[in-house]
Amino acid sequence: MANYLSSETYRWFASVLEEYLKANHVAKPVFLDIGFRLALPGKTSIRKPDVSLILNSNPVGIHGGDSTYKGIFDLCIEFLSDSKQSEIDRDTIVKKAEYRQAGVREYFILDGKGYETAFYRLTGKGKYSHIPRLGGIIRSDVLPGFQFRTKDLYSHPDLREKINDRVYKSFILLDYQKEKKKAEAESKRAEAESKRAEAESKRAEAESKRRSEAEHRAEAESKRRAEAEHRAEELAAKLLSLGIDPESVL
Repeated sequence: MANYLSSETYRWFASVLEEYLKANHVAKPVFLDIGFRLALPGKTSIRKPDVSLILNSNPVGIHGGDSTYKGIFDLCIEFLSDSKQSEIDRDTIVKKAEYRQAGVREYFILDGKGYETAFYRLTGKGKYSHIPRLGGIIRSDVLPGFQFRTKDLYSHPDLREKINDRVYKSFILLDYQKEKKKAEAESKRAEAESKRAEAESKRAEAESKRRSEAEHRAEAESKRRAEAEHRAEELAAKLLSLGIDPESVL
């Protein structure tokens, strides 16, 4: 039986795998109790991996009514049950040996506690070798571009937090990324429009101020001229009262 940690690891990993397959239509996932027959030396074994992948390039396809896959899965994933040592041995030893002999190209063992987590790929010599964890990242050969950080298997981060992560951004939540970029672009456009409107408002305010100052200057000039004319009229009146023709003075 699986424990809660394994179920959370399963949920998170399955969501990442689903996102990859939505972005890359290279394989069909197989869940539930659909198994496959392994013709092994001296015996035949039937196994039902927790998750399996069939590449589109696999010569044996699977059909809607199939309850058993007639070919060999390209990738098998087991989520470790560890209530008994025999269960651990079944996934880490027995199934590993059987999948290798049958030709399963990659085999992932996911342990929610992290003790038995392992990732294998089939070599040209028919042996399983560990997939290197370069920088803590597992990269699949069977699924080109499918990669994940092993630490994320245990922390189960929200996928929305990973859309800018170089490991995941090429396939995680592409529709969400598209909408987010669209919203960000719209926000920037609205911000630019707001700044443009603000700048236009400032220009209009400056122009209004310039016109107001020009009106004040014109008004002051008009007042100055009126006062000058009034003084000239008073002077002319005084000159006339003295019997002096103002024109003669000018």
